[in-house]
Amino acid sequence: MNSRADELAQRFLDNLPAITRACRKPGLFVYAVHRDRIEQLALSA
Repeated sequence: MNSRADELAQRFLDNLPAITRACRKPGLFVYAVHRDRIEQLALSA
């Protein structure tokens, strides 16, 4: 695995508690996964 892939994988692991909490909410959602947080993105129809 290259260093970029390692960094991206680590972001998901570091944010796993927040990702798990977000998945408990009903509905459709899309999140951006940053180094230190996740950010819900607006969905438009």
